[in-house]
Amino acid sequence: MWRLTPEANRLFPDGHGDLVVSLIESMKEAFDEEGLEKLLEIRNQKQVAQYKNKLASCVLLHDNLIALAECRTTEGYMAEVAEHADGSFSFVEKHCPICEAAKACSGFCSKELEMLQQVLGNDVEIERISHMLSGSNRCVYAIKAVH
Repeated sequence: MWRLTPEANRLFPDGHGDLVVSLIESMKEAFDEEGLEKLLEIRNQKQVAQYKNKLASCVLLHDNLIALAECRTTEGYMAEVAEHADGSFSFVEKHCPICEAAKACSGFCSKELEMLQQVLGNDVEIERISHMLSGSNRCVYAIKAVH
């Protein structure tokens, strides 16, 4: 009996993307858009709770963004933070590990923006200024503290 190592597994076709897209289409059929929206909201709340737990010790916006970027990078988003002279930040995601799912269901992207707002709080203004699904090579969020 034999088994592939994780390294060798990467050399073979991966059907995760196709499976997820198929499941999303099936969920739309079974539960309609409202049902799919509810599922995305549940996923979003779990993500928010997970991130808030990991950012609990952070006080400054900069520290929160760095910790969030580390979490997102672990998940495959290859995130980084740039601080600007005016005190604002760019939160950059250079890869989208759920791109196929996001193409099939734009709710993933709108929930991402909501998630960032919920995690960082209402005293922060967030705007998506670059979006992979709109043709950009990365997603970029402009973030600034609101006083």
